[in-house]
Amino acid sequence: MELVSEHSQPLIRRSLMSRNIRYIRHEENLEPANPKSLKDLKIPEEFTKLGTEVFLKFDGWHEDERIMIFTTERCLDFMENNPNWGADATFDPTPLLFSQLWIIFVRLGHTYVPMVFVLMTHRKSGSYSFVLQKLNKLRLNLAPTSVAVDFEKAEWNAFEKAYLGIELRPCCFHFIKSIVRNVCEKGGKRLYDESAEFRREVNCIVALAFVPVVDVEEAFVELREHFEASDNATHLEIILDYFEDNYVGRLTGAGKRRKASYPIKKWNLQSLVKNDEPRTNNGIESFNGQLIRTLAASHPTIWKLIEGLRREFRIAEQRVTAHWAGARKPRRGHTYVDVDLRIKNTVNRYSEMPKVNFLRSIAINLGRIPVSKQPIISKRENAAACEKYGKKPKYETEVVTVNDTPDVSEGDDDVVANSFGIKLTKDQLLCLKPEMWLNGETINFYLQLIVHRNQANLSLSQVYAFDSLFYTQLVEKGPTKVLNWTKDIDVFRYEMLLIPIHTKDHWSLVIVNNVKERVVFYDSLQRDGTEHNNLIKAFLQEFSVENGYESMDPANWLCFCPKVYSTSQ
Repeated sequence: MELVSEHSQPLIRRSLMSRNIRYIRHEENLEPANPKSLKDLKIPEEFTKLGTEVFLKFDGWHEDERIMIFTTERCLDFMENNPNWGADATFDPTPLLFSQLWIIFVRLGHTYVPMVFVLMTHRKSGSYSFVLQKLNKLRLNLAPTSVAVDFEKAEWNAFEKAYLGIELRPCCFHFIKSIVRNVCEKGGKRLYDESAEFRREVNCIVALAFVPVVDVEEAFVELREHFEASDNATHLEIILDYFEDNYVGRLTGAGKRRKASYPIKKWNLQSLVKNDEPRTNNGIESFNGQLIRTLAASHPTIWKLIEGLRREFRIAEQRVTAHWAGARKPRRGHTYVDVDLRIKNTVNRYSEMPKVNFLRSIAINLGRIPVSKQPIISKRENAAACEKYGKKPKYETEVVTVNDTPDVSEGDDDVVANSFGIKLTKDQLLCLKPEMWLNGETINFYLQLIVHRNQANLSLSQVYAFDSLFYTQLVEKGPTKVLNWTKDIDVFRYEMLLIPIHTKDHWSLVIVNNVKERVVFYDSLQRDGTEHNNLIKAFLQEFSVENGYESMDPANWLCFCPKVYSTSQ
């Protein structure tokens, strides 16, 4: 079976594949009209294909549910030869007529690559089982041995029914999240936000997942007794009752435990830690977030989603090609590696310490879960689509309001604009007057206007703008020390990068064109920007090495310092 075709040799750069696919331009109004119901939804032939291959493998009904399965033959090949899968449902990239986009991944090291995308209208065990049955008909030899899933019983049941003996691998992050969610529901949100000690105590409950399965019940009893002396005993007792009912099993009068909703073996993480297996599905969650940013909209049209899936499949196939060609896996962040090492060392010393001490040692390394959800900024087409279908947007569209002619009198600190996490006051906008110096917040706000304008229109270049402080930190600390600025951003997925530079009360701009592989310095004083360009190339080179872009070589990208025919004011 040929898994690496002659048309996708590893000489093709994954970054270039990602960018060039992403920014194919389309003329306006070529999309079909949006259907008003699932029965009205007809997929034209051109939207069923990826190149010459039909990648809409199934489009039909299961009882009263419309289901659409997207995958490719090469992805099925890879799934057949890689038994470690992952699965997750995401909601924001889902068109309004559907309830979720279910994604099945294959694991590569500590990362996950999407192989199958499924649009669904229900989240029932029968629906997941139906999808897996269809996949098994598409490829008879699919036989996963493990699957990383959230705490979603419908998914668990479907995988166990479809693949006998499959190992369900829990996610530590979602385990913590489920416990913290209960804390908030039981009135402990404020205490969790404000008390570091209470957060550590909650993490001690979560740390039971790292205790050997046979010792979990005993460790739970000891922890309950230990918490009786805590200042937060009342709150902890409520949480422990919930945990006992759902994850351990309530102790009956006969001294036996009832069956828990989630048996201990299904949420225990000790064996994963000992075997250096991923204990979280962060790679999956990271992809879901990246997909939303790629689509540049929450709840896009079905046509925009299909176009986005085409891009993701091409990127996925390129990653598979690189994997089979022996490319080095992306490096993990030092912070994650250090935390994993500390947890593993503690797990290996489990027998050397009292159980409560072990739980507290693990708890220190588990961090916290933000309990205040930050809204995702929806795009204008999302709001329009919601209005058309008579539905309320899941997230409100953020509206940027700036006065056309603001009164920027001295000493007036009224907020004129508040968006992108930036507040602009009338006092700050004084810099827009002639012969005044621009400030960093105004620069940042203007660049974010460009970013979000382009996100709302895929016919424009998709850009990422660095904060005005980034280059200053790059100069002071060097390329390696500023990689944390991009820990959640893949800069090579954008067509252009905007990097403002502030030197001696003067602003310049560097634009990195990732597609053309060039770095361009713009300066109204016609200064030489070679030094700035080279430093930015050094940063890009460091980023490419850190993130496993083997074929990238930004150090050899072209540099330009064109003349700018505008007068500095």
